Amino acid sequence: MRRSELLGLKWSDIDFNRRQIAVRRTPKCNKKGEIYITDNKTKASKRTIKSTPTKAKVLRQLWENSKNRDHDDLVFAVDGEPPKPQSITRAWQTGCKKAAVTMITFHDARHTHATLLLKAGVHPKVVQERLGHLSISMTLDTYSHVVPGMQEAAAMKFDEKCFHRCKLTTKAYHCRNW
Repeated sequence: MRRSELLGLKWSDIDFNRRQIAVRRTPKCNKKGEIYITDNKTKASKRTIKSTPTKAKVLRQLWENSKNRDHDDLVFAVDGEPPKPQSITRAWQTGCKKAAVTMITFHDARHTHATLLLKAGVHPKVVQERLGHLSISMTLDTYSHVVPGMQEAAAMKFDEKCFHRCKLTTKAYHCRNW
């Protein structure tokens, strides 16, 4: 999820049993500097994403320990109000330091998620939907650096599926069911 999408997340958006998160809202700032919640701007950014079992467990524990447990409450709130986006950035940096891991930006974690999914062979359309990209071309253009390794894997899978019954001789392929 984008940082802003996390800040618009309500408890009612989380289905703990199905491990799903509905991404529907994001905070905006008016001319006076006041933060308010509004619907996501594009159809693609309004999506439901499947959560990992570990993430679902952490979210459930967060909900159980939260003072704001009403389903209409924001998950990440300060005195019932959405926090400023910089607070997520600071919390992320603090978490990286405490975990003694390499400091990357919060948005880089989103890129890492997409890259790992693509390298694991997850279909780019699924990655597009998870990220909330409007088009598959945006996902593929952004993550084209992952494609070279995927090309090799695709060639090997094709060879395995199509030619596993064939024997290569000096003259030609001799295949059953050719």
